[in-house]
Amino acid sequence: MPPLLLVRHARAGTRGSGPDDLARPLDARGVAQAAALADLLGPLLAGDAAPQVRSSPARRCVETVTPLAARLAVDVELDEGLLEGADVPALHGRLTALTGPTVWASHGDVIPGLLEMVARRGVDLGPDPTCRKGSTWMLAVEDGAVRSARHLPPPA
Repeated sequence: MPPLLLVRHARAGTRGSGPDDLARPLDARGVAQAAALADLLGPLLAGDAAPQVRSSPARRCVETVTPLAARLAVDVELDEGLLEGADVPALHGRLTALTGPTVWASHGDVIPGLLEMVARRGVDLGPDPTCRKGSTWMLAVEDGAVRSARHLPPPA
């Protein structure tokens, strides 16, 4: 089965710096991280099946995966289930519906919560499973279950 890539949004402006946190954009470093992620992740998703690129509606998440989607010639699909505070067990349940390479761009509470569920089911995440901004977790999903996980640190 092709991978599920869990991408934490790249670096963004300071939380609380504007009236609407959903509209918070990437900062200059985050924009550079998003471009580098397209170069890093694009080859992992190349193949016969067009990947799905889904993102939390938060602007910083969408901006993080837009260069990757452009490189893959697919659209970014907004997904309310990837917003901060998402129902992580419900998101975990969606793993059974994956049929091809998939990217989920989300937040610093959702991705670690999903990884905790995966680890409780016996998947080794290593000694220090981090989820820094701009990092990616590559999960091998087979028959609706995660079989392995690999961390890709944020691009420099």
